[in-house]
Amino acid sequence: MSSNKCAGCKEIIKTKDFLVCSLCVCKYDLLCVNVSEKRYKSKKKDHKRIWKCPECRNKLPKSDNTNTPVRSVGRDGIPGMEPAETGLSPTHSFDNVTVRKHKPDLTNPCITLKKVYERLSRRK
Repeated sequence: MSSNKCAGCKEIIKTKDFLVCSLCVCKYDLLCVNVSEKRYKSKKKDHKRIWKCPECRNKLPKSDNTNTPVRSVGRDGIPGMEPAETGLSPTHSFDNVTVRKHKPDLTNPCITLKKVYERLSRRK
C-alpha cells in the first residue's frame, strides 16, 4: 500500500482530496500547493492527472529562448556594444553605467557636525 504522506509538509494526508505529481508521483495536500477545495473539485480528471508539483515545475525550462538574440562581445571580452556603436574610443567600457544628462548641483553646503549642533541648539 502506498503512503499518503504529503511531500510538502511531510504529514499524513487525511482527506481524499490531494494531488499527485505526474512527473515525480509525489502526493501533496491541497494546502501545501495552495489549491482551494472549490478549485480542486472544479478541475477535470484529466487536468488532475497531468498536474505537476512546484518542485518539478521549477526544474522545467521556463520558456523557449530560440528567438533570443546573442549579445555581441566587445573587444574587451565583455558582452555589450562595440565601441564604434557607442561613439566612444575602444579604451572606454561603460557597460551597466547610467549616463546622466545634467551634472548634479554641488553648490549645496555640506552638512557638518557643527551645523547639526547649531540647529539643535536653536530648537531649545
